[in-house]
Amino acid sequence: MRVYPGKPKNQPRCYKENGTDYRSIFENAVEGFYKSTPEGKFLIVNPAMARILGYDSPEDLLDHVQDINHQYYASSERRKEFKRLLESQGTVQNFESEVLRKDGKKIWISSNARVVKDIKARPLYYEGFVTDITEHKRAEAALREGERFLASIFSSIQDGISILDTDLNIIRVNNTMEGWYPHASPLVGKKCYEAYRGDMKPCAACPALQVLRTGKSSYKLESKRGPNGEVIGWLDLYGFPLFDPDTGRMRGIIEYVRDISEQKITEEALKRSEEEARKLAADKMVMAEIGRIIGSTLNIEEVYERFAEEARKLIDFDRIAINLIDQTRGVGIQAYMSGIDVAGRGPGDAFPLAGSINEQILQTEKMIIISPREKKELEKDYPTLVTTFEAGLRSMMSVPLISNQRVIGVLHLRSRKSDVYREDDAKVAEGIAAQIAGAISNAQLYQERRRAEAALRQSEMDARRLAQENAIMAEIGQILCSTLNIDTVYERVSETVRRIIPFDRMAINIIQPEGNSFSIPYVFGEDVVSRQKGDMVPLSGTAAAEVIRTQASILIRKGKMEEFASRFPGILPLVKAGFQSIILIPLVSQDRVIGILNMQRSTSEPFTEENLRLGEKVGAQIAGAVANAQLYAERAKAERAHRESEEKYRLLVENANDAIFIIQDKVIRFSNPKTEELLGYEARELTSIPFSEHIHPLDRESIWGGNGSGEGKLLAGRTFRIRNRNGREFWVELNSVAILWDGRLATLNFARDITEQKKLEAQFLQAQKMEAVGRLAGGVAHDFNNLLTVINSHSQLALMELKEWDPLREKFESIQKAGEKAANLTRQLLAFSRRQVVEMKVIDLNAVLSDLEKMLQRLIGEDIELKTSLGAGLGRVKVDPGQIEQAILNLVVNARDAMPSGGKLAIETGNEEVDQEFTGKHIGLKPGRYVRLAVSDTGVGMPPEVKERLFEPFFTTKEKGKGTGLGLSTVYGAVKQSGGEIWVYSEPGLGTTVKIYLPLVDEPLEAGKRKTAGERMPTGQETILVVEDEDEVRKLAVSILSRQGYKVLEASHGGDALLMMENNREPIQLLLTDVVMPGINGPDFARRMKFVYPELKVLYMSGYADNVIFQHGILDQAMAFLQKPFTVERLAGKVREVLDA
Repeated sequence: MRVYPGKPKNQPRCYKENGTDYRSIFENAVEGFYKSTPEGKFLIVNPAMARILGYDSPEDLLDHVQDINHQYYASSERRKEFKRLLESQGTVQNFESEVLRKDGKKIWISSNARVVKDIKARPLYYEGFVTDITEHKRAEAALREGERFLASIFSSIQDGISILDTDLNIIRVNNTMEGWYPHASPLVGKKCYEAYRGDMKPCAACPALQVLRTGKSSYKLESKRGPNGEVIGWLDLYGFPLFDPDTGRMRGIIEYVRDISEQKITEEALKRSEEEARKLAADKMVMAEIGRIIGSTLNIEEVYERFAEEARKLIDFDRIAINLIDQTRGVGIQAYMSGIDVAGRGPGDAFPLAGSINEQILQTEKMIIISPREKKELEKDYPTLVTTFEAGLRSMMSVPLISNQRVIGVLHLRSRKSDVYREDDAKVAEGIAAQIAGAISNAQLYQERRRAEAALRQSEMDARRLAQENAIMAEIGQILCSTLNIDTVYERVSETVRRIIPFDRMAINIIQPEGNSFSIPYVFGEDVVSRQKGDMVPLSGTAAAEVIRTQASILIRKGKMEEFASRFPGILPLVKAGFQSIILIPLVSQDRVIGILNMQRSTSEPFTEENLRLGEKVGAQIAGAVANAQLYAERAKAERAHRESEEKYRLLVENANDAIFIIQDKVIRFSNPKTEELLGYEARELTSIPFSEHIHPLDRESIWGGNGSGEGKLLAGRTFRIRNRNGREFWVELNSVAILWDGRLATLNFARDITEQKKLEAQFLQAQKMEAVGRLAGGVAHDFNNLLTVINSHSQLALMELKEWDPLREKFESIQKAGEKAANLTRQLLAFSRRQVVEMKVIDLNAVLSDLEKMLQRLIGEDIELKTSLGAGLGRVKVDPGQIEQAILNLVVNARDAMPSGGKLAIETGNEEVDQEFTGKHIGLKPGRYVRLAVSDTGVGMPPEVKERLFEPFFTTKEKGKGTGLGLSTVYGAVKQSGGEIWVYSEPGLGTTVKIYLPLVDEPLEAGKRKTAGERMPTGQETILVVEDEDEVRKLAVSILSRQGYKVLEASHGGDALLMMENNREPIQLLLTDVVMPGINGPDFARRMKFVYPELKVLYMSGYADNVIFQHGILDQAMAFLQKPFTVERLAGKVREVLDA
């Protein structure tokens, strides 16, 4: 015998003695043998045990089951009970429990075991065997279920059943039997004659005794007894022997009992009726005929008609009616009527029972005979008979129709004669009523049976139809699941549907997304104009629109087509095509109508409600197919759009002007062509170069170091410099966003080359700075001009009074020279700030340079070579000639000073057409035609920090006292005031080039005026009004003009002058006014004065060109203007010039 792991050393005797035989038994036994420890571990098992528990071998079981409590027993409580029994009794027999197989399934086993103890009575191990009783358990459960089922049937049968033993003791009854004999309950345990009859012994004809005696079934008509032994009904009692299937001996009797009390009552009533009929010889034949009529047919209508004919032979009446009573509904029904009509009582009419004579008969079950003399006799007790009285009927007899002790109707006999119905008529009527009640009851039973049979047939037909429908629906479902090709679905579904809904044409309409039309993707059957496959039809005026609105089907039958066509003109093509019936079914998906299933029939047989119901079931399936097809189409469209989008973005990335690249692990993993172009490396090379190496060393720390690894962090609008493969520097603007690339964190980067933009920003900032400095310089110059006007003019007046030998003359001449130098300085400031008053003229720049060439050569000296290159056909420009000459001189002087050891100076002119691209790189210029002036030298050049401040006033690189710092500022202001732009190109050691662009004009050249030397100061006698807010300037002007013979009026501002003019009666020939004054300015004051003195002439004076009367410092030629500071001669001359103009 094989010993498996875990076997104890002390084997039981059965394993030692005759080992070969026991081993064979152990190995081949059907039962599962085992030995286990009390703690719950198998020590040894045989193959049957392993097989029962689903293990491959005993070793497999021993390896897997280490804890019997939880791995073997389905319930640990059963294990506890098993151990308790073993330890208390020493053995267990047929111990049933659920255990677990290897696959986890539960099975039932029966276990027999004993406990083996040592000499001290301590348990050593358990041993025993188990039997698989799972199938036995299932059979028991099935048997119990069968018994419960039979018991349910037994209890539910409406006939009485009792089971007796051979001593006539009741051993079992059903609920019906218990219900019949509540006074004897409980029936079980009693003798049958005692419980059912109240007797002390069985009767001689007892059917149970007959069964016991004969061993065969028996029958007896038995009376049904009440608690006191009284007869309360009649029973059909059948007795059947109950045999033991094993011995064949009779074990008892089954009594099957049916209550036939109502049938018996009916039969007895019929007998009584027949007996009474025999007594009435004259009536015998009629009653027999009535009976024959009733027995000859179950057609109650025929019975009524023939019955009325026969009844008239027995009883006199002018009207007969039969009312049936429906207590459930509380109404009476006029089942039959013959004779005189009564209002509201036609055949088939239903009327309330309440308050009617029928209700009284129902309650009393008694006949009512009345013969009213007047209508008022009826109004109180029988109001429903008033109409009968009004119909001329004076005798009224109403007899209850009773069946099974229940009033089922009323027989009404009416006669025109009064007091016609007597006692004998009542008896005849009762006899007739009994017969007709039986006929009605039988007819009702027959009708019920026919209805039941019809219902059964209908049920069978419905079942067959449902089976056919389900098969069709399943077939349609298979079609829908077999393909996503919606056209194939339409074709195959239409063929299938036609087998259950005959149609001549079927169409599918699909609602378009915009919701105002439908397409026709499929048509089966006849063609219809404007309703063919592929047509697009507006929804307006169609029945489909109504279906969509209501989400309900429409069935149009023959005869209604024209009516529907008038409501929905859209079906006119179908009407014209000859269709007689139409079904429209909404195809609904997700509570939305997506289409219409449209079927038409041209035959005379129209569609039915059943066709509509089936069509709606089909429509529900088609709707799902259409929705799936649309979803599939949308998905395909989305996938196509996705592919197109990918291609579009690929093209965008590859052709983008920005560098687009992805950084991961500090190197570029992906790059577009622009990235490769900007950095000068191919994509494969970039993957091995850290991105930080592309960043300019000076920017590297702030850009790369500030971002850590450079991954996963948004860098919005960062600008820095990069170096490409060749060392060239670019300014870039970088925007980054965190992304996942190959499942790991990375950054998507967009770098834009902003090198040119940076240059333009520098130009713009320089222009803004120059503008701000210019505004400051202009304001300072204005204030100085007012002061210089007073200083210079008073010194000039003093010199005019002093003799040549006067010792004060030299001092005033020094004052005069200092004032003129200061005036020249303010003119340069005004030129820079573009506030200098200029007189624009159209000139030829080549001519100006030709005139200046000799002067320029003397100015630069012999060490510098001057070369001029004047463009042929040079265009004309509109500038202040003096300003432009001064600008050229200043540029030449600066160039000379930049070449202390000599060099070359080149002056070049030319025409240039400036386009949008050029203006984009040169702020201030607009596209158009320009005259270009370029001054270039081979001097020392300038570093960037000097270039940035080049045009600032008072900025100079020369030694102290060697320059004012206003030379190039004056150039800048002159060019700007002329509408031009200026750029300087210079690098240390490479010289400097200054380029000026002046707008080219098409106006003719203007001739210049020259002053005549030695002219005397003019005088006059006119009246002049001087308005000036600076007191010293005003007093000076008044003094000079008075000296020249003029009559002068003065005011400090416009308001003061207006008050003065209110009292002035003398004419004024000239107004000399400052431009900018507090309150009202010069031009506004001059306009007011013109209203009073229309011939008044005006001369404006100002220290700088304010926008009040100047446009960018350019004087309107129609205005007279005197620039501050002015001299005595200039003021006197200008006043005379304006007065004489």
